[in-house]
Amino acid sequence: MEQTRTTEAVITSWFRLLRLPNILTVPGDVLAGFLLAGIATRNTDCDYKSLLFCMCTSVCIYCAGLLQNDYCDRKKDEIFFPERPIPAGQVSAGRLIWVAV
Repeated sequence: MEQTRTTEAVITSWFRLLRLPNILTVPGDVLAGFLLAGIATRNTDCDYKSLLFCMCTSVCIYCAGLLQNDYCDRKKDEIFFPERPIPAGQVSAGRLIWVAV
């Protein structure tokens, strides 16, 4: 039972670092750009595989940026936001940067 609580806490900490609700907006930006570019060029061909690849890639890049930001701000967070996952010891800085890279 204790292991389950620990696992849930770790997952919750990662979701906090990744700001899960914000991630949902990222694919929409790619889709909007794709549609606008298609309208501007009057291109009626739609390569859905490339669109899906670009959406997934931008989500990964966005998440990596969020993690790198938290890694760089960890010293400041120790003072001003000690409840954040890194200063609170819920996620190690080493593991975080490894995942970001």
